[in-house]
Amino acid sequence: MIPSAMAYLSGKQAFLEILKTEGVSVMFGNPGTTELPLMDGLAREPGIRYVLALQEAVAISMADAYAQAHGG
Repeated sequence: MIPSAMAYLSGKQAFLEILKTEGVSVMFGNPGTTELPLMDGLAREPGIRYVLALQEAVAISMADAYAQAHGG
């Protein structure tokens, strides 16, 4: 049972809050059907830009290049 003083967060909301807290502004990925709730949350989150890749290795390469170019 959740105490009434605690706010309810879904898993996707909690995950998006963590990403924002950690300063994530760009996310790369190749989502499948299991990620649909997360994709819905990202579409409603103006602070995080999602970059779609059509293949997993491409997503990794883009994320790596982005991190290197931005000092990460």
